[in-house]
Amino acid sequence: MKCSHVAGEGEQGLYVKPGLKLIVEFLVPAEMNKFREFDALIEETEKEGHISKIRQLYDDFLAEFPLCYGYWKRYADHEERMGSTHKVVEVYERALQGLTYSVHMWLHYCVFAINTYGDPGTIRRLFERALVYVGSDFLSYTIWDKYIEYEVTQKEWSRLAMIYTRILENPNQQLDRYLNSFRELVAHQLLSELRTAEEAAAAAVGATDQEIKGEVHPNAVESTKPVSAGKTEALLRSWRTIRRPYFHVHPLNPVELENWNNYLDFIDAEEDFQKVVKLYERCLIPCANYPNYWIRYILHMEARGSTDYAENALARATTQVFVKRRPEIHLFAARFREHSGDIPGARAAYQLVHAEMAPGLLEAVAKHANMEHRMGNDEYACSLYEQAIAIAIEKGKEYSLTLPQLFAQYSRFVYLVCGKAEKAREILEQALENCPPSKSLLETVINLESIQSTPKRIKYLDSLINKFIAPNPDNSGAASFIDREELSSIFLEFLDHFTDPRYVKKAEDRHALLFKMSRSESAKRNPTLPPNVIIRILPHCERKERPRLQCVCKCWYALMEHRLFRKICAGMRPYPVFNNDCVLECLLKFPVKDALFWCSLL
Repeated sequence: MKCSHVAGEGEQGLYVKPGLKLIVEFLVPAEMNKFREFDALIEETEKEGHISKIRQLYDDFLAEFPLCYGYWKRYADHEERMGSTHKVVEVYERALQGLTYSVHMWLHYCVFAINTYGDPGTIRRLFERALVYVGSDFLSYTIWDKYIEYEVTQKEWSRLAMIYTRILENPNQQLDRYLNSFRELVAHQLLSELRTAEEAAAAAVGATDQEIKGEVHPNAVESTKPVSAGKTEALLRSWRTIRRPYFHVHPLNPVELENWNNYLDFIDAEEDFQKVVKLYERCLIPCANYPNYWIRYILHMEARGSTDYAENALARATTQVFVKRRPEIHLFAARFREHSGDIPGARAAYQLVHAEMAPGLLEAVAKHANMEHRMGNDEYACSLYEQAIAIAIEKGKEYSLTLPQLFAQYSRFVYLVCGKAEKAREILEQALENCPPSKSLLETVINLESIQSTPKRIKYLDSLINKFIAPNPDNSGAASFIDREELSSIFLEFLDHFTDPRYVKKAEDRHALLFKMSRSESAKRNPTLPPNVIIRILPHCERKERPRLQCVCKCWYALMEHRLFRKICAGMRPYPVFNNDCVLECLLKFPVKDALFWCSLL
């Protein structure tokens, strides 16, 4: 008999349109370094061959990276070479605690069982146990192929027929191949050989045995209806762009991340709860280092009323996989605990972020303080801000960007939540003493004054703004032209609302002197063209000619300092120094429509 059960070649990837822009989470470099250090140490220790050292090293490594199935396999291979079957089984069982839904891990375990045990019952029980978790996986054909191969060697044709029947019940990348193999099996075997004992007993009643080899029973294959082609094709489209269905510390590319999100959208509509769990768990193997996928799974389980599954996933995310070192998952855990009424648990999650993950993290401080306010602990909430500010001041330059944001957020909290106007002012005064003046900080001062019911401190604000917007060539850390002009405009609007015409006239004259003349001089030096003309010209210019176009772009530096634009460009290629050439290069990579959008901001 000839059975076609060899896996086919992978599908070709879909064409991805250029200009796809996604903001991607990247792994912390420390995680990558730790992985590389472990990997080098493992390789060196394996050369020495000391099993006790190898065991200790693999135990330490896999405690940090429990989803690396290849290292579990190597660990098991070492134990197998030592001739310790029970140790091999122990390694595989430990691996499956974190990789329960990994096709690769179950496949290695089943291959080990085939090569080790002579009892078919033991081997089949392991296959059946594996198929409970991964049998419906879209890429499960490798383990089904191994099961088929084993039953072929055992010449158990009835079991083989049942395996094909089960495969055809779920979408599978190799579904057509299995259907053809099933037809081939039926064509080469007697129907009596394909029947189970129960089916044979039922058929014996009133049936005549006239079957001959090569005779195909009309209902043998056709009665087994494969899953709908539409559903299979929908899954196939999702899986075509997935190049890494296993875990690795290297970040996934933006296309794969987007594809996993689309795949989960498809899963969310599934009514079969167990199937939803399996598919989410399958996604969490390659996406284990991305907090948003864990959060989505937990929220989906909670929405379905499955609190136990949600709690289990949250516990794994915060204690087992490497995402446990990411503040985002612990902030989510704190909010989740609070919603479920576990206030001590929520506080513990926040304290973990404050003490170990990211001391002084603004989001953690603000969310924790807001929770304490909801609990009626305003004094403790304020102490959280004060502790974070003290840490930031102590750290100095390392927290130079965070410190003014902490002061601003603390001031807003004290005024809007606690209703203490004077204390809010004092906090911002303290901020100006400890931080260099910036547009965002001074804008916060203006906003606070604008909502105060008490008389406005016009002279105080005017002196702060004047010092900030006045040009200072000797100060290398001075604010940009754009920031100074925008803050001056904000202050003009404030004065127009709250003071008399004399102050407004004085500020308008200063604004015109500093900024309108500067723009006029700049225009004389740098003739302008409409943005759409610039975009049409750029692709047709040779590289050596492109710098000349920098002078024709209206407020070119506006793009250079646009945070979102810089973030998208950094996702394309890391730039050591972000200058005019980088802006040009990135604009040329965008589709015309996207490039026009960015130029419309100039």
